[in-house]
Amino acid sequence: MGRLVSDKSTIVKPKRAEPKRANKPSRRIILLSGTWHSPEQFFSLEATIFVTQEGDANGDILWVTVYAPSSPPGFKGSEFVGGWMRGAQLYLEGYYADPLLACDRYSIELLGTAKAGRFEGTSLTFGQGGKMAGTYDIVETQD
Repeated sequence: MGRLVSDKSTIVKPKRAEPKRANKPSRRIILLSGTWHSPEQFFSLEATIFVTQEGDANGDILWVTVYAPSSPPGFKGSEFVGGWMRGAQLYLEGYYADPLLACDRYSIELLGTAKAGRFEGTSLTFGQGGKMAGTYDIVETQD
């Protein structure tokens, strides 16, 4: 009988299975809901802040007056903010505010998980400070 000769060029090597890498979120959306106060003023707030992978942040804060000398109760206005996020620290600065509102600088700490929790923060404008607190939710998105 003849011999069988193997042709190595026709042998197909099996491919290694590589673990799938989890895609990092392209951005996070931070939803804040809470209150801000100083000795003379009290506002409720709802904010939507977009944070990129690099930590750049921008968004807007909707303010509703509870009491303030400059605006009637129930007055609503927006403040547009930009800044950055590092870890659980969010730093924002207002760059445009509707009439009867002022642009502030904010330092906010997220106290909870990567998805939800409570926040506390401070603000400063025209040399006067305020305090804020409430809850947050974080939504991660892929582009």
